[in-house]
Amino acid sequence: PARDAQPRARGDRCAVSEPPDQPESRGGFFVRVVPALLYVATIFYGGLMRPGGGGPAFPHADKALHAIAFGMMQVVVLRALRYLLPGLGFRKQNLGAFVLVVAAGGLLELAQLSSAFRSAEWLDLLADAVGAGLVALVFARRARRETCAGAGQPES
Repeated sequence: PARDAQPRARGDRCAVSEPPDQPESRGGFFVRVVPALLYVATIFYGGLMRPGGGGPAFPHADKALHAIAFGMMQVVVLRALRYLLPGLGFRKQNLGAFVLVVAAGGLLELAQLSSAFRSAEWLDLLADAVGAGLVALVFARRARRETCAGAGQPES
């Protein structure tokens, strides 16, 4: 295992950067990378199209939708990075996916500046980052918990 994949004890905490070894799941590029590319393309397409009629179901519903959509993007981009960069280590893959997802949100907001139908908003980008960040934190916590359990160390 990689050096940063080893559990390190910090008091009673088990801090890790790699989930326990798991057998390779089936599928390759078309199962792991293509869905991420299609998902990002779909988000861009929807984000640049003329909005449909009707108002939001509740105040700031669009921000909640941004958080959900970009949280889901974190999942598919992380899956793609785990396939493309298997030697990087889970912590770096998760962080890399987060950076790519937030960058995609920023690019979408920049593209919306030139759209006749949409407007760019900083709060949309913030909602994108919150959604992706929450999912990244859940994955990091899960990886720590699974690795600590496998190492027989207590978790935080």
